[in-house]
Amino acid sequence: YPGRDGKIAYVITSPDGASHDIWTVNPDGSGNRRITSNGKSWHPRWSPDGKLIAFERNKDIYIMTPTGTLVRRVTTTGRAHQPTWSPNGKRIAFVNVLANGHGDIFTVAATGGPITRVTHDAATTCGDDRPTWSPLGGKIVYHQRTGSDCSHNRILLVTLSSDAERVVIEDGALGQGDMVTDPDFVAD
Repeated sequence: YPGRDGKIAYVITSPDGASHDIWTVNPDGSGNRRITSNGKSWHPRWSPDGKLIAFERNKDIYIMTPTGTLVRRVTTTGRAHQPTWSPNGKRIAFVNVLANGHGDIFTVAATGGPITRVTHDAATTCGDDRPTWSPLGGKIVYHQRTGSDCSHNRILLVTLSSDAERVVIEDGALGQGDMVTDPDFVAD
């Protein structure tokens, strides 16, 4: 990626796991700074230009400046998790958990507004999670759990222009007992 290394956003969780807040730090470990203090903020993701951070708070997606100011809510579902920015910074993909407790991938404008459903898997699988945009923005790769006990994992790719989904790889593809999870794209 172009540019220089910048701040790192991360989460500190209380020892009992009940409280989560977002902090930033320089790559050399200096300049540690707490930027949320409500105990319910996590999953920070930097915008492509580094000017905003998307994050999860109280089961919705918010954005804020790197100093923790100008906090703005962009979803109102009460079931939104794991935000990730589109390469141009105009949209955010996220997991929206449906009434059955399983998630599908949705997108929303970074300014907020109506949400758009990308996947329709929650009714027939154990749900989708960990979305990541492709570098050109036309595809999203994500993780999915399947099987009667939700123990089988697959990585899928959805093409946004056609809604076509395909399995990229799944558990056991390289060897018995292998599990797949946490997909990510690299820019060519």
